[in-house]
Amino acid sequence: VAGSTEPIAQPTQEPVLTVPAHNGQIASPVTFEWEPYTEAIASAIRLELIAADGTLTATDFAADATGSTPMSLAAGNWDAKLSFENGHEYSNADGITCVVVKYSESDSSFTVETSGGGSGGGSGAGQEVIIDNSDAGASSTGRWKTSGGKKPHGADSLWSRDADATFTFNANLIPDRYAVFMCWTLWPSRMTDIPVEIRDAGTLLDTVSVNQKLTGGQWNLLGIYTLSETASVTIISQGPGSTNADAVRFAPMSKLDELVIDNGAPGTSSTGRWKKSGGKKPYGRNSLWSRDAGASYTWSSPLTGTFDVYIRWTLWPSRMTDVPVEVYDGQALLETVYADQQTAGSQWNYVGTYTFNEGAAVTVISQGPGSTNADAVKFVPAQTDNPGSGQGDNLDVVTVIKAKYKTGPQELVVRATSSDQSNAVLTVEGYGEMTFVARKNRYELRIKPASDPGDSITVTSSSGGSADGAVKHKGND
Repeated sequence: VAGSTEPIAQPTQEPVLTVPAHNGQIASPVTFEWEPYTEAIASAIRLELIAADGTLTATDFAADATGSTPMSLAAGNWDAKLSFENGHEYSNADGITCVVVKYSESDSSFTVETSGGGSGGGSGAGQEVIIDNSDAGASSTGRWKTSGGKKPHGADSLWSRDADATFTFNANLIPDRYAVFMCWTLWPSRMTDIPVEIRDAGTLLDTVSVNQKLTGGQWNLLGIYTLSETASVTIISQGPGSTNADAVRFAPMSKLDELVIDNGAPGTSSTGRWKKSGGKKPYGRNSLWSRDAGASYTWSSPLTGTFDVYIRWTLWPSRMTDVPVEVYDGQALLETVYADQQTAGSQWNYVGTYTFNEGAAVTVISQGPGSTNADAVKFVPAQTDNPGSGQGDNLDVVTVIKAKYKTGPQELVVRATSSDQSNAVLTVEGYGEMTFVARKNRYELRIKPASDPGDSITVTSSSGGSADGAVKHKGND
């Protein structure tokens, strides 16, 4: 605490977001609710909302608040971070005001429905269906008990240690091509090689092995399959450790907004040594790191079509600034780009737009001696022109990944990415054009001396579209 030797107290109560339900669906506008904060430590409550494109919105509330006002949110998948914060403000020797915060935090995910949407039921091609362990479409053999694992899809999840006990999620579908996801909860006794069988009209299509010690409390892709009117997913307990049955999701590929693959999820593989990272705000529970030269981490999916590809990492002082990121169509290397993992951490960073015919894969390669991080990869169906719109090409998606102004030397540094990478000309309003750095797969602008831009800058694209970025101010370094 400023002006004393007393340490800042650490909030220990875990925030619990009750509305929307974790992995649930809700209509906009959304009124968030959480369990009351009862400790006498935190001075504020903070709610961060992260949209599918990585845009972050933060709102602060009083420590005694238990909910928000209604918020209008776009349809799609969202992440929420709720934290109880104890912050103290002080001024350093240079007169710069700083805030030091200790906090407890929890993560949640939810989906905002499209107008008239929802999961299960109804008619029309491409209807999403979610089967929870308590739904009528669920059946089992052997003994299954209620689990204490956190963040189940619905009210709870179930577990079994009985060899050959099964739990089946049966769905009535409209024939289509579906991405099939499974959710489970974590527990120390969970098995790491649990067989999951996917069937269409009783015919076995695939058996996938899942590691339930990882990626709990979120949707994990099992695979992409062409399914008829009846489909099922069966998880098999083998003992002696526990197997969890929570929920299964059938999402039609024709309407899938995005596909995220976390580290440790089905479809990931690695070479060399990768360890859990202490980097803050990973996607899911954690991210991984390696310093071994030649170690690699791969996210694979049987996707076909044209997709915008994004990658995510967490920050750490030892991160490398030129991490190779390889994008594959099946076994064919499409492109290698280079990521600066010293910047733009804990957000989705655009890699490029690619057409996949034999399945998609993204690989990061550790070169040493610094560390390389592997967190998550996201595939978003690429936008196509609407012939009847008369608007021509879609607007460029611009992302500002860094904006910093050094007050001493009066230096402005701006870095950004574009969905029309290398073709678009990006301009920082009031300062000039940015330079595309091919090796780092980003745009940069560095001006010295430069006037102070204030709290934010705007980057515009010659392909249409723009983005604002918050400017961090620093003294004489």
